[in-house]
Amino acid sequence: MRSRKASVNRLDENMTFQSTGNNWYGLPNGWRDRFSAIWPGFVYVPRKGTYSFCTVSDDGSLLYLNGKLLVNNDGLRGMRRICKSRAFNQMPPAWLLKWK
Repeated sequence: MRSRKASVNRLDENMTFQSTGNNWYGLPNGWRDRFSAIWPGFVYVPRKGTYSFCTVSDDGSLLYLNGKLLVNNDGLRGMRRICKSRAFNQMPPAWLLKWK
């Protein structure tokens, strides 16, 4: 995905979307099942401990922390939730969510 230029750019205030059988808001007809998205961000870790990270997706999602794959919820299928836990110190790690 990184080698291609985006056909559509938009700003989402959150990443909570309902499953839909229609086109996504802002995408033209014919893109219902032919698109992907990348959301970068950071995680606030207020204190040392173990934290759980989950993705719920239809047709795949990958959650990276500090460049390493943490949650692999990839594949062509219906809606599925996958969670992984990781221990952290007080350093806020960078995250990247790829959804396709």
